[in-house]
Amino acid sequence: MRRRPATLADCALRAWPPALRSASYDTILLPLPADVAAWLADGGRVFLPDATAALPARGARSDRGSDSWSDEGGSAPSEAPAPPSLPAFAAAVDAALAALGGAALPKLDWSAPLDAGWLRPGGGARCACADEVLLLLKASDRAAHDVDALRELVQAHEAGGAREGGAGGDSPPPPPAPAPTPTLALRAWRPPRPGSEFRAFIVDGALVAVCQRDVTQSFAGLKGRRRALLPRVSAFVRAVLDPALPHLTDYVADVAVGSAGVRLVDVAPFGGATSALLFDWGDALLAAGAPGAGGEDASAAGSDASDAELTAGEASGGEGGGGGPRARTPFRVVGAAGRIAPGRSLYGAPHDMVSGEVVDALVDRLRAARAEG
Repeated sequence: MRRRPATLADCALRAWPPALRSASYDTILLPLPADVAAWLADGGRVFLPDATAALPARGARSDRGSDSWSDEGGSAPSEAPAPPSLPAFAAAVDAALAALGGAALPKLDWSAPLDAGWLRPGGGARCACADEVLLLLKASDRAAHDVDALRELVQAHEAGGAREGGAGGDSPPPPPAPAPTPTLALRAWRPPRPGSEFRAFIVDGALVAVCQRDVTQSFAGLKGRRRALLPRVSAFVRAVLDPALPHLTDYVADVAVGSAGVRLVDVAPFGGATSALLFDWGDALLAAGAPGAGGEDASAAGSDASDAELTAGEASGGEGGGGGPRARTPFRVVGAAGRIAPGRSLYGAPHDMVSGEVVDALVDRLRAARAEG
């Protein structure tokens, strides 16, 4: 079997082989109805029915308040586009959530709607009902991008099928592969432990670099644990990922390392839209076929610029090949205390909300209402 770099299609959750799914968290896959996929990608405003369970119940509107949406006197749209009525799909989502213990992290083929978590009371992407799932997906740019990317894959698939069908010849063409379809993945909810999640970079089937996945903060003690963590990540790549993905050469894997073992969080293409986090895709240590890269030359690549620490921890068990690490495998973490990027709680939130403008305006209106009363 010829090996090649991973593509988006390879990394979609529905395309994972059973070995990868068993090495990850409990997940239920649901086909996404076409009208839901179109609704998620239409780019319109987020409207929810009054009876939605995604937000706290709203009280009756006061007659004293204005019906306008702003102090400038703008009026609300006369016809608000409603979400599709999907009792069967909502029932399937609720049943899946119950089977997963009552809550889950929703995800489309590649992305979770983490950029919309600020909409929910208390933040986060934990969903306990179908309404919450639909709210996060509709408000998420990442979900819309997934739908668009899948549409492009379908178009490429159809174009490829048309070319094969017109090739001619005496023998009939092979049956076309099924077209990719949008899929909703509900993953059993687990409390976030960002200090235990890491991104592993695999090149030519070998582990070439590791870094922490959450680059917004420094985790106490993580720097000193790298030498113990690296062999565990390396063993997981060698024993689980390499046998499950024998057709892939270059890809990125997110893993969670805990006392019970190593679990797979996600798989992504190497480069492109995938973030290199504390590395850079131009680093020599990430170049394919560069044995021994990642030593002292790489230590200056991002240590000061990204507030990262680099170590050349040797993992026990060999030097490269079969998913193992190179002789010197860099493992970067955020070294200095303090954030180097916006925290997850602010990810995707509007600028005026993050800066406090919305909160200030709300406080002013509440004070005015109290004065009138």
